[in-house]
Amino acid sequence: MDAQSYARKSSRGNGTGGAPSLSPTETLARLAQILLPGIRKDGYTAQEQVKPSARVALLPALVLVTGCGGGAALLHPAHVLPMGEVSTGVGASKSFTLGEADDAIGLTSAASVQRTGVQTSNAQQSFTRGAIAEVLTAPGLAPWVGARVGLGFTSDAGLTYTARSVRIDGRHAWQESHFALSAGGGASLVLGHPGSRGAESGVIAGMDASGVSGWGLDIPVLVGWRSDAQVIQVWVGPRAGVEHDRGHLVLSVDPDPTREEQVPLDAWRWYGGGVIGLAGGAPPVWVGVELDVYFQTMKGRLNFAGTEERASLDGITLAPTGALLVRF
Repeated sequence: MDAQSYARKSSRGNGTGGAPSLSPTETLARLAQILLPGIRKDGYTAQEQVKPSARVALLPALVLVTGCGGGAALLHPAHVLPMGEVSTGVGASKSFTLGEADDAIGLTSAASVQRTGVQTSNAQQSFTRGAIAEVLTAPGLAPWVGARVGLGFTSDAGLTYTARSVRIDGRHAWQESHFALSAGGGASLVLGHPGSRGAESGVIAGMDASGVSGWGLDIPVLVGWRSDAQVIQVWVGPRAGVEHDRGHLVLSVDPDPTREEQVPLDAWRWYGGGVIGLAGGAPPVWVGVELDVYFQTMKGRLNFAGTEERASLDGITLAPTGALLVRF
């Protein structure tokens, strides 16, 4: 299919008149068929329903799913998908933490390498600050795997996996052929399974945060432009959210290498900032890049054998993300 034909196809179903919309159940089923192999519907497996080109595009995810933290980028333009159309993508992100949060992580990391322990009040306070900063900002490299489906009525929904979290979102757009304004909301589940944020993959040696899980909410608003035939697409806008994590850290930072401590953690973060993205290619394949920049305010507490330490700190995160995007 050439670019002009694809543009004519994509222009159908963007309006509000006549076109039926997908129900919430149908939306989730369609997204699950793309991201989760083996789900059956009407006697067919997900692999049999998804087009071969889309399955090939998702194969790199098998290599990437072992990543750590990273940024949960949007990686979609301001224009929404036509009803029934699906986009999917595979890529990677890198999250950088700056400012007070980065300083706290650095001090805690240095102390953990020296195995000075957390027996004193000063050591506990320092470790609390560093642990909260790392758990909430999750600096490091991560996979990015996503899919979206058009719902009709200039709305679409998406599902994103970054190893650290799974995010589901929906949005509505006010759009014409070249310009669009979209607004929506997302809900995230912060994963707490072995290997998601283990001690060997974190910045702070000797701290295993795989027992920590949580939830998050965010609101993105995007303004975007696209060229004729959607060869170039640009989007920019503000994004703000909140996250709550809780669980147990397993610490192995004592001078005695055989000693481990299980420390309860309860932490919150509030963040606000913006995203800017660009996608270019020939339909139905694009290469997309996005930069997310956020100011973070964090607070939380750790309980060291009955001694509770509280901390609050700020920081800035930068999260560039790149992915191969396919529509069908």
